[in-house]
Amino acid sequence: MLRTVLIAITLTLSPLALSQHESARQQRQPIDWQEMTEQGALPLGQRVEVWQKGDVPMQDEEILNGQADQLFQSSNRELMSYGVTRGAIWIRLTINNPNSDARSLLLESRYVMLDQVTLFQKNSLGQYQSLTLGDWTPHAAQSIVHRTPVFTLYLQPGLNQYYIKVSTEGFTTIALYLWQEDAFSQHRWMDAMVLGLLMGMLICLFFYNCFLTISFQSRTYLAYTLFLLSMIATQMGLQGFWPFFLPSNLAVWAQNKGFLMVSTLTYCTGLWVTINFLNMRDFMPRLFLWFRLLQIVALVLLPLTFIIGYNPMARLMSAFLAVGSISMVVASVLAIFRGYRPAYSYSMAWIAILAANIALYLTQQGLFESIMMVQWGNLPEAVLEGILMSFALGDRVNDIRAKADRTIRELNSQLQNHLTRVEATVAERTATIRTLLDSVASGFLMVNAEGCIEAGFSRSCSELLGQTIKPGQDLGEVLGFKASKLQLWRIGLQQVFSDQLPIPVCLAQLPQTIRVGRRYLQLEGAEVRDERGCLQYVLFTITDGSRLRKKTREAKRNRTLLAILQNLDAFRQFIIYSCEAIQRYPSLHNPLDRAFLLHTLKGNCLVFHLHEIAEAIHALEEKSQLDEQDITRLEKQFIDFLQRHENVLHTSWGKSPSQYQVTAVQLHQLMEISRSKRTDGLEEWIQEVSSRPVGPSLQPLVQDCQSVAKSLNKEIAFIVRENQVRIRSQAEELVILELIHLLRNAVIHGIEDDRIARGKPLKGTIQIDFIESSSMLQIVCQDDGEGLDRLLWEQRLASQSQSSLKSLKAMSLVELILAMQKFKPETQSSSMIAGRGVGLAGFLASVMSHGADVDITSEPGLGSRFTITLPRSAASSTRAVS
Repeated sequence: MLRTVLIAITLTLSPLALSQHESARQQRQPIDWQEMTEQGALPLGQRVEVWQKGDVPMQDEEILNGQADQLFQSSNRELMSYGVTRGAIWIRLTINNPNSDARSLLLESRYVMLDQVTLFQKNSLGQYQSLTLGDWTPHAAQSIVHRTPVFTLYLQPGLNQYYIKVSTEGFTTIALYLWQEDAFSQHRWMDAMVLGLLMGMLICLFFYNCFLTISFQSRTYLAYTLFLLSMIATQMGLQGFWPFFLPSNLAVWAQNKGFLMVSTLTYCTGLWVTINFLNMRDFMPRLFLWFRLLQIVALVLLPLTFIIGYNPMARLMSAFLAVGSISMVVASVLAIFRGYRPAYSYSMAWIAILAANIALYLTQQGLFESIMMVQWGNLPEAVLEGILMSFALGDRVNDIRAKADRTIRELNSQLQNHLTRVEATVAERTATIRTLLDSVASGFLMVNAEGCIEAGFSRSCSELLGQTIKPGQDLGEVLGFKASKLQLWRIGLQQVFSDQLPIPVCLAQLPQTIRVGRRYLQLEGAEVRDERGCLQYVLFTITDGSRLRKKTREAKRNRTLLAILQNLDAFRQFIIYSCEAIQRYPSLHNPLDRAFLLHTLKGNCLVFHLHEIAEAIHALEEKSQLDEQDITRLEKQFIDFLQRHENVLHTSWGKSPSQYQVTAVQLHQLMEISRSKRTDGLEEWIQEVSSRPVGPSLQPLVQDCQSVAKSLNKEIAFIVRENQVRIRSQAEELVILELIHLLRNAVIHGIEDDRIARGKPLKGTIQIDFIESSSMLQIVCQDDGEGLDRLLWEQRLASQSQSSLKSLKAMSLVELILAMQKFKPETQSSSMIAGRGVGLAGFLASVMSHGADVDITSEPGLGSRFTITLPRSAASSTRAVS
């Protein structure tokens, strides 16, 4: 009877309550199926009707029968947050299904910490059936595996009405989302990825600090490791992870009472970390007592979580955690004012987690709407706190080391005091030392942080610098640096005196060789520190390196000439080839032909140590288009080099007339042929005299490739089998000159860097075989490198052209490489040993232009074999080699 009266009073007063909310009096329009089809996901905060039942004595059946429908009001908030509530909160949801058949949607309650969420929906007979989920419900009851409650809504044709009952202890925040199944699968995957990343970072921090705890045996690192462990346990409950790892009953306890306990443990260990990190016992004795009191309170609260109800315990814990967080922030700020540098990161860590907890509390009270806070809580800020605290602990280690260094310097200072008498003796001998310094050929002077010369420089400095110098002068100006170089000099000195990087590294950035008049001065710096270890001056030693520079250049030039003289015949053939190539360059219209010609010239210049000309050609390779003046300047460099060394090389620019040396044996053979009057014998004799061995032409190429291999730290064995083969035509000579590309390609790209890992010997092998007959010359180049990936080339060419894979497989490797060159883009840069996209196709096209046939066989991982066959006609066999 009493319950009936209370219901009547409630129904009577409800219109008065509704009159105060005119906007909420109208029933919400039902959600249409078409709207869900277009959006895939729909937040329901402002699409439902809500009634906070409180202590109204109504049974669930009465509410489902519509007796309380007029008490429901339209929600006007995206997040329905009510703080700590009593009783149940009812939600009514209406969905229209215009289809003729039944459909289904998913309903997600995103807030993990709700105890029980019950969905009432009608079955096919029109009767309401219920399903209860939440953290007080075993996880097995949930048909869709997710960390938050997810229900399946079955939509019959027409209007479908659902009731949702939320009962919970603690904070009540309701965030309902309606999903299509595909959209929810993507949402679940993204949610799992974000949470996995964040939790993974926390776990990595935990294991890393476990390692540091064992390594340093530090009590502070131990406290921080326990803090991270308890924080991970807290986040496991806050994010609803325990049901995935624990049995049902234990998971329910961990999500509720256990959550309060591990939260208390987290702040208890956080207090312990702060006490040790800030050295409170020694530097903050009053705060140390306050933090000890907070620790005692936390330890007292731990058993109370099993006695006191969840709601009062949650409120008590929230207040305690707020006081603890604020105390840790205040202590960190005070440590900063005390000059404790590591406290910067530490204070930022606690400010971050305090701000996150405040935002989470305001969201739970309905004063702040944040979907992120509902979905992930304070987990991102907890990860940020862990990272910042790790930085702070690392900075603390550095600070301890810095204090140790200061202690060492103080001990050194005390030692210096004991050496005062020794310094007095040294001062007596300073004049003698000064005389010695003034008498040596090197100059000594010191420069301060402003770059000015200090008094006490040696007399030789003025002589070396060619002017009278005075204390206070800027050394950069004395050295005659121009504005731009002077600015770089001053920046370099500032970097030295900042003393942030190793001094030898900074001094190496300053100019080492300076030209003053006709002299080349060598400048070498050294640091001069005071008794406190602070950098005070830079001592520069100035020496005259003109003669050394001249001798070095002469030695380099002599090495070049010696290398050329050792292979003079090959060099002369190269000069003839270079002259013809430069004259032929303007007639070439294909950019790839021009690039290959320049790259061949550059490679052979490096073979004969003509580095200056090679660098000039390299600069031309970098230009997009060359004009006539560029080619003329390049030709002039060749001519100048030959003219400077005419008395040694006896080689001129251009095609020189052929000269042959006839031995006594060959002369005797000619006389015998003359007596016998055999014409065919005479042709053979001319062919023998006009030809020459292949070895001298090939030797410089092999030497160059050995140098390239050494610069790349590759061990390569070069095997050459020339078998007394002789070069009998200009075409053969040109092909041998262009072998430099094939050999360098094998060194740079063919022979692998990681041969041991691939099960191969450390030393690679490149073998060159020469085979000749009266009708042909055959050159075989093979290596045991990684080989050519034909399948990859076929796929790339098929994607860039209209050719089918079937037609590409019918091509030979030579045809495939030439076809790829049409679609291969140029590389963005070239180097002194690698060209700009000329590659194998350029080599093949050039060799084949001399009448040669090329066959390539290769197997990935085992190496490549190039077979070049040059036919020898009667005309070419008797043609003189230039």
